[in-house]
Amino acid sequence: MSRTFFHLVLGTGLGLSLHAADAADLPKPKGAASATVTVTAEASQVDTVKSPNPVKVITQEEIQRSGARTLAELLQRELPGQVSQSGGSGTEASPQLGGTRPQDTLVLLDGIRLVDASGLGTNLSEISLAGVVRVEIQRGPVSGLYGSDAQGGVIALYTDAPTEAGHHGDWSLGLGTHGLARLGGTDSIGWGSGGARLALNGGRQDAPTEADNRFREGSVFLGLNQAIGDSQAFSLAYRSSFSGTPIPYESASLDHPFTYDAARQDTARSQQVIGAVRSGWGADWGTELSLGYAEQTREEPNDFGPSPSSYRYRSYGSQANALLHWTPSGPLSGSLLLQGVQERAKDDFGDLGNGRHLGAALELAWEPFDALRLVGSARAQRDHQALLDASGASKETANSQTTGKLGATWQMGGGFRVYASGGSAFSNPLLYAVLYNAGPFVNGPQLHNEQSHSLQAGFGFDQGPWHARLDAWRTKMDEAVIFDLSDYTYKNHGQLLFQGVEGAVDYTPGAWSLGAWARSQEARDLKLQGDQQLSGGGVLRRPFFAFGLKGEATWGAFRGDLSWSWQGSRYEYFGYDATFTNAVYGPSRVHYNDLGGSLAWTIRDGMSLTLRGENLLQPRITAADWLARRTDFQNDAYQVYNFPANPPTVSLEFRIRY
Repeated sequence: MSRTFFHLVLGTGLGLSLHAADAADLPKPKGAASATVTVTAEASQVDTVKSPNPVKVITQEEIQRSGARTLAELLQRELPGQVSQSGGSGTEASPQLGGTRPQDTLVLLDGIRLVDASGLGTNLSEISLAGVVRVEIQRGPVSGLYGSDAQGGVIALYTDAPTEAGHHGDWSLGLGTHGLARLGGTDSIGWGSGGARLALNGGRQDAPTEADNRFREGSVFLGLNQAIGDSQAFSLAYRSSFSGTPIPYESASLDHPFTYDAARQDTARSQQVIGAVRSGWGADWGTELSLGYAEQTREEPNDFGPSPSSYRYRSYGSQANALLHWTPSGPLSGSLLLQGVQERAKDDFGDLGNGRHLGAALELAWEPFDALRLVGSARAQRDHQALLDASGASKETANSQTTGKLGATWQMGGGFRVYASGGSAFSNPLLYAVLYNAGPFVNGPQLHNEQSHSLQAGFGFDQGPWHARLDAWRTKMDEAVIFDLSDYTYKNHGQLLFQGVEGAVDYTPGAWSLGAWARSQEARDLKLQGDQQLSGGGVLRRPFFAFGLKGEATWGAFRGDLSWSWQGSRYEYFGYDATFTNAVYGPSRVHYNDLGGSLAWTIRDGMSLTLRGENLLQPRITAADWLARRTDFQNDAYQVYNFPANPPTVSLEFRIRY
């Protein structure tokens, strides 16, 4: 069934491409869109002020200024309080958009899903930014377009930027305290109708406390794009990355001694290959066909055996997308998406299981007059999962799902606008959870799809140098899959509620700018009672309140920026009690400040020096401090209980462009 669908998608896209009209307009690559346009919130490109879906755009220039090498480093800066990281560089970093769970945020690379079929969600620290020219973050459910795993939002990365004619390069070398060293950049050759691009990143940094190994990472990107006449273009991209991360904190519990292993570490390797064909036929029609393959290998410590890295898991995914756009000059436009996804999980003993997901989505937008825009999307999806149960017998499950969403934006004049959207979303049970329940000595129940319904509304103002917004959201999730500690199985038992409000204001008169933001949110498991609602497995580690300030200025050859954020207390997991029978949860009673900034000096055209400070408010912690429990309930020391954050780091970066 999936093979037939993939052939249908391929044939549809190629057929539309081959019949493209000579006078057609070539659809632009998504990575080339401006900062005021979103290519993720809807199936077609649209101005951010016209979309009812809250979206944040991070441009290539902003990525470079941040100095980030991984998606985790970038989002810790851009979305404080929406990413939870278990320690220093390279450690597990989980997205929590709007307070939702890590598995509720879908990560895409050029439209292809980056999902670890053998794990519990995407680790942002394992996603390199090599070759990435644009990042978009949409908070709120988008199953109507993207299907499963998007109940909380989407983080979309794009590499498909056009190549400027001629030979160009942009390379940097950075050295700093705490063993920090970074080298990376891009080199490109353009020939008018196309081009090729190479990107390399590499780096290392010491662990927050003494360890036998440093964090180290390396990645490579190769991209090719070529126009075929005036109405067609294709692109091809390859990415490969490696990371090794020290995690010496073997166990940390309130009621038991801490244990520390300086040799303990994990490693991750991944690669992706993505090809796309974009075609325009006629003034109003366009098509996009993309095919992608992604794989990942993780090695995790074995705390109960002789090898420090004996658990190896592999995840494989392939995907085909065929997208048809209809964008006439009138008030109505639409898009049709056909999609097929296949995923597979393995370990050292063989195949664990696989899943196939076939979907079709329709999106329509209507602008009855300039100030009002209405958007609706609907999706039908068929899912199939197959695995071996504890007895070795083959076990298969199949189900169908429909979902949809409606939204509206009204531009009121004077720079004011209001927007709102609502709809349903769903997630298939994670393949990992299905495999776990079918494993030996578990014999857990069969899992089925989670369902959720959401409402979100907002107010925006853009007039001259002033920009402001106020967003509110509420998502209720039924039949949520949770891990039941009473019998150590996954069950469709949770009824989760995520809600919050966030406001921001920016003043940008010209050569300088100031901004402030604040967020209040909560996550609850409504199946529990009283304060226990805040401590369920699906709602932990969400700071109830967070706020921050930022500013930047340019004067002559210098440019500086400074950002500060404060994350308040949250409910936390503190290990097991003295009898090792009950998990211990409770309020953490600590907050987390983060201060960072940079000062750049343009020495001459194409050459600059940047002094950068990161984690400037975090305490320096030694292994002896940690083992003596001096970090227990210490402010600013960690985001996850007793996994120390990086200490203050200062670096100097030299950049050359040609």
